[in-house]
Amino acid sequence: GAARGKLIGNNRYGRLNGQILKQVKKRRKTLTARIRLQNDGTEIDSARILAGGSNRNFKASYRRKSPSANLTSSIRTGRYASASLPPTQSETIELRLSPNRNVKRSQRSFSYRVPIRSFSTQNPQEQDQVRFDATSKK
Repeated sequence: GAARGKLIGNNRYGRLNGQILKQVKKRRKTLTARIRLQNDGTEIDSARILAGGSNRNFKASYRRKSPSANLTSSIRTGRYASASLPPTQSETIELRLSPNRNVKRSQRSFSYRVPIRSFSTQNPQEQDQVRFDATSKK
């Protein structure tokens, strides 16, 4: 995934392997990361994705821009599968973390580590994971 910049995790598979995107913003600002599902195989495949949801500090939402769709529920439960992607093709999903308004004003900063896992639908043993570490500070 990427946050308006370079991708992490490209051609690195399996465990986290340092595939962590960190982002810090001022309090009350939304943090955004883009998750790109790419078919690195040699045949048409799609990917299932399972990722973290909201917590007491942040509201998480997942959207696809084209065609536009709110994918939050299906990604949180691991039911979302990308379109069938030919080799080298990809699909992008946007993760938005909005700070909850009910966080105590006295709290100087708060953070959330969002785990993101993807699985090949053709071969579920082929999987990848990254993490988005979001922090909101005063």
